[in-house]
Amino acid sequence: TVGLDDLARVMTVGEAKLPADYRIWSVRLASALFGVAIILTVYAVLLSAKFKPVAAAAVATLVAFETAFIDQFRAAQLDAFQIEFALVCVGFTIAAARRGVGRPRVLPLAGAGAAAGAAMMVKLDGALLAAGPATLLLMSLAPRWKSTRSWTVTIFEGSVFTLALIGVVASVYCVQTLWCRQPLDFGSPAAAVDARFMSTTYQHYLDGRRPWSPVVVGAVMRDSAAFMLNDQAGIGLSDPNGSSPWLQPFGVKPINYRWDSQHGITRYVQLIANPVNWMLSAAGLVTALLLVAAGGLTRRGEQRGEVIRQLAPIVAMAMAFYLAHGVLGAHRVMYLYHHFLPELLGVLCLPFLARDLAQRAPRWRGRLEVASWGVIVASAAAFLWFAPLVYHRPLTHQSCELRN
Repeated sequence: TVGLDDLARVMTVGEAKLPADYRIWSVRLASALFGVAIILTVYAVLLSAKFKPVAAAAVATLVAFETAFIDQFRAAQLDAFQIEFALVCVGFTIAAARRGVGRPRVLPLAGAGAAAGAAMMVKLDGALLAAGPATLLLMSLAPRWKSTRSWTVTIFEGSVFTLALIGVVASVYCVQTLWCRQPLDFGSPAAAVDARFMSTTYQHYLDGRRPWSPVVVGAVMRDSAAFMLNDQAGIGLSDPNGSSPWLQPFGVKPINYRWDSQHGITRYVQLIANPVNWMLSAAGLVTALLLVAAGGLTRRGEQRGEVIRQLAPIVAMAMAFYLAHGVLGAHRVMYLYHHFLPELLGVLCLPFLARDLAQRAPRWRGRLEVASWGVIVASAAAFLWFAPLVYHRPLTHQSCELRN
C-alpha cells in the first residue's frame, strides 16, 4: 500500500515500475503545452471570424474551465495534439467560408487540408474533419450546380484540400522512414509483435539491404494500416470506464484514472466533464444543426449569409465524429475522451448562434451579454466544484458522493 504523501515519488505504469532517472514531467509537458495552445487557438479562430475580443475571450474561458481537458491533457495523452490541429483546420475552413463564392479560397482550403492531415496522423479519425470543407464546397455548388465553371472550381478546390492532406500524411511517413532506420531487436516482446506486421520491403530497408524510395514509404503505410486494424480488432466491447457514444454529449461517463483512500480521506484523478460546458455544447450543436438544416441550402440561408456558411462546416465535422463514433461503438468500447472534438465544436457554435440571434432580434443584445456572463460564472463554479476530483485533492466520502 502506498501512502498518499508518497504518490508523487512512485512512478509506475500498470504493474511496471519506471526507471529511476525517468522524468514524467518531460513526457507530459508537450501535451500540456498543446492544451494551453488550444485555448489560445480558440481565441484566434473566433477573432478571425470577426468576433469582438471580449466574445472570443469568453469562449476561450469556457475551454479553460473544462475539467475533462485538464485531466487528459496533463496525462501525456494524444488528444491535445489532435484537437489543436483540428482547431487549425476549423480556423482555415471558417476563413474559406468568409470569402464566399467567387473569391479565391485555395490557400485557406490548402491550410485546412494540411491541418486535417496532421490531425489524422495523431489519430486516424482526423480524416473526418474533411466533412467540414466538403460541406462548404457543396453549399457553394448547390445554387449553381448547372454551371460548368462552378463544377470546375469546386473540383479544383476540393483537390487542393485533398492533396494538402495527402501531402502531410506522406511527409510524416517520409520523415519517419528516413529518421528511424535502426533494425529491430527481435528478441524483445514489443519487436516480436511489430514483426508480424512488417513487410519484407520494410525489413530489408531497416537492415540496410534496400535504399529509401517511395516503394518503401508505401510499404510502411500498408504495414501501419495493418497494425492499426489488428489493434482495433483486439479492443473489447466493454470496460468499467467505457461509455456509450450516444450518451457522451451529456458527459456520461467519467473515467477513474487513479483512486486512493486512507483514514476516511479519498482522492481521485478523474476525467470528469464540466456539465455546464457539455450541456451548452450539446444544445449548441442541436440548435446549429436545426438552423443549418432549415436554411443552409435554401435561398433563405443564402440571405442570412455568413453565419450559415460558417456554422455548416462546424456542424458537419461534429456530426461526422459523433455518427462515426456511434457506429464504432458497436465494435469496440468507447470512452468519454472520444467526444472531446465534437464537444469543443459544439462550444464553437455558441458565438455564431448568438450572433445570428442578435442580427435577427437586436433588442436581445443586452440580454445575450448578461446570459454570456452568467454562462461563464456557471462554468467557473462547476470547474471549482469538480476540481478536487481532477487534481487529486483530499475529500471525505460524503464530499465524493456529492460530486459523483
